[in-house]
Amino acid sequence: MMPHARFPYHAFVATLATALATLLAAAPARAQYSLRIGDNDGYGFGLPDNGFTPATGYPGLGGSGSNYDGRSAAEKAATDGAELTDVYSALYPNPPVCFLCPIQSPHTFSVGHVLFPVPQLIGSAVLTVDMGDFQASVGGPIRVLYNGLLQSWAFDDGFTATVVRHFVLDAATVASINATGMLDVTIDHDTSGDLIAFDYFQLDATLPGVPSTAPEPAGVALVAAGLGLIGLAAARRLTIGAPNDRGA
Repeated sequence: MMPHARFPYHAFVATLATALATLLAAAPARAQYSLRIGDNDGYGFGLPDNGFTPATGYPGLGGSGSNYDGRSAAEKAATDGAELTDVYSALYPNPPVCFLCPIQSPHTFSVGHVLFPVPQLIGSAVLTVDMGDFQASVGGPIRVLYNGLLQSWAFDDGFTATVVRHFVLDAATVASINATGMLDVTIDHDTSGDLIAFDYFQLDATLPGVPSTAPEPAGVALVAAGLGLIGLAAARRLTIGAPNDRGA
């Protein structure tokens, strides 16, 4: 009778555990701070992300659907920037794009602020904005500042287009957030006649030196696969080490 081969079970498990730990450590951490301003409801009328409005524009009574107001009561009462969402135009254009259409926005002001309180130090951050009808080449670019730092939002998406954009904040902006405890996104419409719209604004930030509190889906899948392999190896070990009931 030939001797049974012994499966190197402990060495296999140690190798697998090391590989899993390495892969999980390399997986990107999720944001530990996240705040959304606005309710991500498709501009108040169910428009999907990166979708297009009807050819007539937003469902307002003014030209191109302007003077549209799809806000909830909470958004209308807000002062953190949610009041700029679900309306068209989000800010009153100055100069007006249509002098014969005096009502072009539910708002009468042309400069707005989106305010994110950030009560702890952060290491990095991404600002996500769902924006619509940006036509910088037609009405002129919108002037935008993050805590007073000038940004480029000169987009030419087109009249009916909406786009969800992710802005990775640079080191100077992150430093200003840590110094002031907030992010003030100033949207200045005084230099543009472009009618614009927003569905929501969201800030996602990671904290320096703090591991993610939620595992990434890829990491969960790796752990599950590894446990399955360990179980299979254990089953094979039992099979290989069992005596042959039929004899030699």
